[in-house]
Amino acid sequence: MDALTELHSKRTAHTLFLDFVGYSRLSEAGQLAVQRELHALVHHTAPVVRARDTDALVLRRTGDGMALLFTGAPDDPVRCALELDAQIRQQHARLREAVGAPFRIRMGIHSGTVVAFGQNDDSDVAGEGINTAQRVMDCGDDGHILLSAATAQPLRARPEWARWLHDLGTCRVKHDELVHLYSLHGTRDDGLPVGNEAVPRQVFASQDQARRLAERDLALLAEERREGVRGTALRGSLVGLGILAVIALGFVVYTRTGGAAADMARFTRKVSQAAEKRREERTRARAATAGPDPVG
Repeated sequence: MDALTELHSKRTAHTLFLDFVGYSRLSEAGQLAVQRELHALVHHTAPVVRARDTDALVLRRTGDGMALLFTGAPDDPVRCALELDAQIRQQHARLREAVGAPFRIRMGIHSGTVVAFGQNDDSDVAGEGINTAQRVMDCGDDGHILLSAATAQPLRARPEWARWLHDLGTCRVKHDELVHLYSLHGTRDDGLPVGNEAVPRQVFASQDQARRLAERDLALLAEERREGVRGTALRGSLVGLGILAVIALGFVVYTRTGGAAADMARFTRKVSQAAEKRREERTRARAATAGPDPVG
């Protein structure tokens, strides 16, 4: 049973998606040369030879590149990407002459579910696994080897891969989805560089937009809080004014009823009583000072 037949039931595949950067700007002869050279490079890598011999590979051309679906070990597409990167660097002069332009590719790797349709030469492959692999690749520039978190995180636990993998964070892709990416780059033991260590332009733009949106949201939140404080102060002032209004209204109502008149009458009576008492005390005092009347 070959890999394609196995894929008729949904299953996990480890997909390497790659394309030639600047393919549409090439002449027709250059495009044919790219397809020929890329096909030869891919089919001579050890992971492809091994997977093909064990029926653990599905390969699909995409015009300016191809998709390789490995159904064996999860690091097969990563090893294939490393070999391709090294071969292109070592043969750059010959490849440039054959194509008429620098031979530049970008690669994306993802592990996910796929399903095959049709039979043999008329078959095709679809599913989240291959779609996400293409979106991972689309985030890269010339020379980038990008991996989704689904592929990279299990590999980071292995020392042989940990030194190559660098966390890029999330990137917004097609259909406004977020994909967590890792970049595979470094220096081989023979001194040959691997991958592209620069942050991909799309990743930078996506994260810059996310930062600006976050800053805007924080500014809006701060403004809402300031408005809340001002609103609280205003509500407090209004409550105070309301209390004063109630007191004033009560006073008006009070003075328009008999309560105020009764209080005034009581006050007047007390004042009159006090005055009368003082007059009596002064009269007694004068009488005591004058003494008894003389007898004539």
